[in-house]
Amino acid sequence: MSKSFIPKDTCVVCTNMTVAKPLKLAHEHGSTTFYKSEERQLLNINDRKITDTFVCKNPAKFWKGLGMMLVGVAIGILVGALAVALVVGTGGLALGPIAILASAAFVGGVGCVIAGEVKSHNCDVTKSGTWKLVHETVYIDKQKALLQTSVLSCSQGGIVSIVPDPVLAQQYATNYAENNNKEVNRHVQSQLFQGLITGFTFLGNPLGAIIGMSLGTTFYALGENDSQDNQRKMLNDEVTEPRTLGGDLASSGKQEAINQATGFGAEATKVKIQRSSATSQSQLRQAAHFERQAAEQEARAARLAANGADEQAANVARRAANSRFAASVARRSPPTLFNKSFFVGFGIGIAGAVGNFAIEYSANKAEDESFDNVRGNLRDISISNTLQKNGIDITALKG
Repeated sequence: MSKSFIPKDTCVVCTNMTVAKPLKLAHEHGSTTFYKSEERQLLNINDRKITDTFVCKNPAKFWKGLGMMLVGVAIGILVGALAVALVVGTGGLALGPIAILASAAFVGGVGCVIAGEVKSHNCDVTKSGTWKLVHETVYIDKQKALLQTSVLSCSQGGIVSIVPDPVLAQQYATNYAENNNKEVNRHVQSQLFQGLITGFTFLGNPLGAIIGMSLGTTFYALGENDSQDNQRKMLNDEVTEPRTLGGDLASSGKQEAINQATGFGAEATKVKIQRSSATSQSQLRQAAHFERQAAEQEARAARLAANGADEQAANVARRAANSRFAASVARRSPPTLFNKSFFVGFGIGIAGAVGNFAIEYSANKAEDESFDNVRGNLRDISISNTLQKNGIDITALKG
């Protein structure tokens, strides 16, 4: 019985590739088995190296998306702080810490974008993968032989398929790259705009920005890892688990609930820290009035006591104590937490959540459409490789 085996330099494509050209399988194992000449070694499961880099979608999408989110947050923080400064003045607004936070977010974002570019060019990552659907009984150089239908599961989540026909390989490479680049670009754009909105909703609050950025980065990483795992599962098991409106709304709502709780806690802390500076001038004047009144009454009580009018002195002293207490109350009276500015900030946060949800939902639909096209191409390759032999036939003859 003949089987379609694979020589070196056969074309391969990957579901995660972003370069619009097929690459080739390199030969790594020490060969004693060749096809017609020493230039055409036959390959086995130890041959996992690709001649160039596919420029993988997953690290590019993850790191560049995170980077652009942080860049957007940095810009949004500054815009939100300036908006507050223009509306209510700079009194109590920590412009210095805000500028430092925005700079840190921007630098971190640029670093993540660079990391995405570097990590996506890791051309040896396929060497940690595993070939599937190989020949179970034919061995080439003591290892199971690769077949036209074999696929390599990459540690980055992609599926490398063998396409012996160079024309078909170019067609699939173009389709893969076009859809993957669309997915990455749509994701990066949506993260930039969501970052802008999120950064603005901090409204110049340094503590809220610190906690919000920390939580936002954590939930981004968790969400993207889940998304990549889901795509890996669909590619390997062909299980369709599309995103739903309810799922996106729940995810967006969970993040915004955290944002609102963060903002509430930060506002309460800010009120506590800035209580003395936030006390109104009228409260300060009132406290000073009671202090003067208490001092006068204490002096009068002392004079009365010196003249032997102890009962009158005691009454005046009690009035002095009451004045002292009134002054203390006036100094310590904080502005109410649930004031107009609080509800304005809360409303802006809700509006930001709605905006971010709309952006995320639209981006997810576009990304899923691109990924569905990739899955369709993977199925087409599998069917074509099963029905049409384009590799090398090796026939075992009985003596």
